[in-house]
Amino acid sequence: MSAILPAFASRVTDASYASLDMEPRPVAGLVVACTGRERCLPGYRVERAGYACHVIELVVEGAGSLVLAGKRHRLQPGRLFSYGPGVAHVIESDPHQPLVKYFVDFFGREAPSACAQVGLAPASFVAVNEIEALRHLFEELVREAQKPGDRRIEIVQTYLRLILLKAGERTSLSAPPAPSRALDTLQRALRLIETHHSELNSLSDLAAAARVDSAHLCRLFARFRSDTPQRCLMRRKLDTAARLLATEPVLVKEAASAAGFEDALHFSRVFRKTFGCSPSDFQERHRASIAQPRKA
Repeated sequence: MSAILPAFASRVTDASYASLDMEPRPVAGLVVACTGRERCLPGYRVERAGYACHVIELVVEGAGSLVLAGKRHRLQPGRLFSYGPGVAHVIESDPHQPLVKYFVDFFGREAPSACAQVGLAPASFVAVNEIEALRHLFEELVREAQKPGDRRIEIVQTYLRLILLKAGERTSLSAPPAPSRALDTLQRALRLIETHHSELNSLSDLAAAARVDSAHLCRLFARFRSDTPQRCLMRRKLDTAARLLATEPVLVKEAASAAGFEDALHFSRVFRKTFGCSPSDFQERHRASIAQPRKA
């Protein structure tokens, strides 16, 4: 008997989702149900006794906690975990270092063996090598899943298999791989964006704080990520403003200022372009919302 998966969460921002087949059932092969990327807002919490699909999640930014089959883990970039039917789990985001994570839900008679072959039986928690390579695969999976076309299902199934294979190339939690100098520089820039975004107003500001030139920083983002330094900085500013509007009794101009925007009109324009509504509409909508997980 099939079960329909619940809707996606309200306690996230900067989210990108794709639904393909939301009715898990015992069919042949490997079927992608849904996939996505999400940045968690304060109050993000998922608690379930189990789940209808097999799920793999990859943390790429931020921090949080995970209780998986009764065992507690700390979530941080480079941690990948899996769960599925009968596996109890609780996922929480740190309110000051919001989680950014990718997920893919899948089912089918092949799912248990496909996971087991790469050491990802349900209730696995591992550190992965080549975080950015896995991020890229997830990003491509989401992008392809959002496209129309007859070949979409076949393409996303292929990306899922690639993610499973790549996730099998991992290290132990006690000995994470040493980062390259290039990746270390990128991570330094990302930490600056996370902690000082309200003070950074341009690519040159960020590059100077990271102690590299602007062109080199752009090359690092092109090599390891799917965005640019400017877009990453702007998104983080917008996320800060969105979090304040969703959780605090602030004026729109106060949220804009706290996030590092000097021009409230410019802030309103880029906010509407990103979130599809004005800051005041966003605030009204989220003030009335109740914290809900992505899936129940």
